[in-house]
Amino acid sequence: MGVVKAFLSAGLLPRVITGTSAGGLIAALVCTRTDEELKLLLVPDLANKITACEEPYSVWIKRVWKTGARFDSILCISVLSFYGQFCY
Repeated sequence: MGVVKAFLSAGLLPRVITGTSAGGLIAALVCTRTDEELKLLLVPDLANKITACEEPYSVWIKRVWKTGARFDSILCISVLSFYGQFCY
């Protein structure tokens, strides 16, 4: 997130951005927002909104055992809804 913010501030944001894991989410966010929107979004509090593994192991191990799913689909949807509609 810091590198993207530095490039944005310098007017050097590349046209193509990629990443893995949380970096993929940042790349998707960057590719679906205008520069003006990014300047408002790229703040330290953004890191608090990117939470995929906030549940304790005891919760997700029981879920995996019972349903085969690592993540709670409702929780994932609520976290990802922050990003809006995008395709990457």
